[in-house]
Amino acid sequence: MSFVTKGFVSLLPDDTLDCWVVIPFRNGTIEHIQVKGVVVRTVSLGNEMLIMINFKDIAETDRQKIIKYCLDRQIELRKKDERREDET
Repeated sequence: MSFVTKGFVSLLPDDTLDCWVVIPFRNGTIEHIQVKGVVVRTVSLGNEMLIMINFKDIAETDRQKIIKYCLDRQIELRKKDERREDET
């Protein structure tokens, strides 16, 4: 997973994080998943930082929720692309 922070954050590769991931589904439900992650890489983006982590400990049910969200999001983006093509 990767995320952008506002301002500088002092994280280095191999640092461990306890995180909450908020997953908004298309049907309006919102899931909160607690995960442990290990920082893989950080990139400075001027006034922001891009942080990339690998999940360390994650329950199988939470992993399935993340996969479902990713698939839902791909479907949503594909539909947007199809609508744009229809408009042209």
